[in-house]
Amino acid sequence: MSLISMDTLSRIEIIKFFSKRCGVSYRKAAIMYSALNDLFDEAIKNKDSIRIGKIGIFKPIISNPKRVVKGFIRGINGEVTPASEVYNIDHRIKYRFKLFKEYRRKNRM
Repeated sequence: MSLISMDTLSRIEIIKFFSKRCGVSYRKAAIMYSALNDLFDEAIKNKDSIRIGKIGIFKPIISNPKRVVKGFIRGINGEVTPASEVYNIDHRIKYRFKLFKEYRRKNRM
């Protein structure tokens, strides 16, 4: 099963791949997919890093809270009125994926 031609790997393709690779029924492969999805969900909620074998790692990037000052208010019909509004933005979490150097070297990426 070639996965290279796809732009995005969908749920169905992953389940079919699990089914074929592990020799299990589609239903059991769907349960495996659901378990993997739950595992990622829990790791993201806990702000944990997620290592994907020898391929790479998802790392949480946590930005500090900050204060944002907006120097205008946009009104009806897009009219702009000078004003000063201050917003406080809490911590933000982004995940970044980093390929391991060894994987990039072996696959010439």
